[in-house]
Amino acid sequence: MTTLNGGSFTAPRQGRVGGSYFKPFWFEVDEPIKVLRATGVVTTPGTYKDRTFLSANTTNVEDVVWTFSSELDRPAPEAITRSSSNESVLAPDPANPFKWTYVGPGTATLTLTCPARTVNRTVTAATTTSTVRSNYGLASASAAKAAADAIDTRLAATTLEASWKRIYDSQNHAAATYVRNTNCWAALGGLDLTSISPWNSTGANQRAGTLVTPRHILYASHFPISVGATVRFVRADNTVVTRTVTASTLVSGDCSLAVLDSDVGAGIGFAKVLGPGSTAKLPVPTTNQEALDYPWRVPLLALDQEEKALVTDAYVDSNETWSNQVPVDLNRISFYEPLIGGDSGNPGFLLIGNQLVLVTTWLGGGPGSGPSIPALYAKINAAISALGNSGGYQLTPVDLSSYPSY
Repeated sequence: MTTLNGGSFTAPRQGRVGGSYFKPFWFEVDEPIKVLRATGVVTTPGTYKDRTFLSANTTNVEDVVWTFSSELDRPAPEAITRSSSNESVLAPDPANPFKWTYVGPGTATLTLTCPARTVNRTVTAATTTSTVRSNYGLASASAAKAAADAIDTRLAATTLEASWKRIYDSQNHAAATYVRNTNCWAALGGLDLTSISPWNSTGANQRAGTLVTPRHILYASHFPISVGATVRFVRADNTVVTRTVTASTLVSGDCSLAVLDSDVGAGIGFAKVLGPGSTAKLPVPTTNQEALDYPWRVPLLALDQEEKALVTDAYVDSNETWSNQVPVDLNRISFYEPLIGGDSGNPGFLLIGNQLVLVTTWLGGGPGSGPSIPALYAKINAAISALGNSGGYQLTPVDLSSYPSY
C-alpha cells in the first residue's frame, strides 16, 4: 500500500458556501490508461514457402497510469492512499504516484482514497506479443534462389559501365548487321539470347517479338507485329536469320501469338516457360498483401527497345498479370532502368538452369508488368494449334524437378 499527499490539515473540515457543502480533502481523477512496456525480445529464424526471414518477437505487458489532482492551495496536504485488490496482477509503483506496475495477467480493482473520497476502477491487464520480420531471403535449395543467383552472380562479375548492359556492341538495322557484346552481363556463362528479336519490318527496333517455339513468337497485342512483316533473329556468331509472319491471333488480353513461314533453324533458340504445377516449385506471390508480408525478390532479365539487358525484381503473379518492382539490391539497381513507351512487347525472363524462362512481355512501364505467360500456358498452346502447327510444337516448360516443392 502506498500513500500520497492530498487534502489539508489546516483547512476547515467542512464549510458552507452558497447553501452547498465543500470538502477540503478532495481530488479529481482521470480514467486509467494502459501503457505497453516491452519486457523482452526473442529473435528466431522463420520460413514461409521458399522465403526465409528473421522474426523478432517482443513480449509487452500492460502497466496502468491513473492520474489524479488535488487542490493546489492546500498548504499541508493529507495522505491519499493507493491500493490494489490483487497485487499479483497490478501493484502500486512506489517510484511513481500515478503508475500501477504489471505483475501478472488478470483483473484487479484499483483504489484511490482520502477522508472525503474513495474512487475505484476495475482493470484487466494482460501480455501481448508483437512480431517484426526482417532479413528476408530465399531458401538455399529453392528454384527461386537458383534463379536469383543466376543473375546476381553475373552482376557481381561485372563493373558498372553502360556497355555491360548492351546485348549488341553495334546494331545496323539498315544493313541488317549485328555484333553481339561478349561483355554483356547477360551473355556471361554462355546464356543463349538468340530467341530475342532485335528488329521487325513493322516497328524496326520496337514492337518486339520473342520465340517460344522454333516457329512461334509472342508479342504485345497493343503493339502488334503485322502479318507479312519480316522478323530478324541473330545467332551467337552474329549471322542473321529472317522469317516472315504468316498469321497471328489474340491469346488473351495483351498477349498475342504469331506463326512464322518456317522454322528459324539451327543456331536460334527459343525461350522456355513455367509449366503447369510450377507454382509448387516456384511460389510467386499471388496477392499484394502476400508480396508485402513475405517479399519474393527474384530478379528478372528485362529487355527494352535498345536491346539493353536490364534488371527488375518480381513482385506478384495474379489474375493473368505478372508485375514487378524496383530492385533494392545495390548491384541489381545499378542495372535497372524504368521501362518507357516503345518498350512494349519486349520480354521479361527468369534465368533457371542457364536458360531463358519467359514470364511476361511488357505492357506497363517502370519496373514492368504484362500478361502472365505461366497463367496463359494452356491458352497459348491452344493458340499455337489453332494457327496451324505442322511442326507439332507446343510451349516447353523448364524442368524444375530437382527443386523442392513448397
